[in-house]
Amino acid sequence: SRFLRSRQMSGTMLKGRGLTFLGFLDVPLGYVWAEPIKVEKKDPTTNREYVEEVFNQVEASLKDIFDRYKGRFGYDEKETLSMITVEDAQAAAGHHKKKKNK
Repeated sequence: SRFLRSRQMSGTMLKGRGLTFLGFLDVPLGYVWAEPIKVEKKDPTTNREYVEEVFNQVEASLKDIFDRYKGRFGYDEKETLSMITVEDAQAAAGHHKKKKNK
């Protein structure tokens, strides 16, 4: 909506337990926000380096949030956060790209 866009806010509608889509669970829920990552509008097909730069900022921010708040959400202080690519996840799950036969 215009109201949310003017304040640069997400328009996600939340419904469920509290203000979430989740049903009622025996697990307490919590939310954490980080600083926004400023991006420029560019064509991702021609600016691969810029996409990688933004991705690296997102990854660093996620790791920072996890490290700062993990104890608050029941994770051990020794717990770490790992990032993997879609291809790595698919390979680990046994999904392989089929090669086209010529």
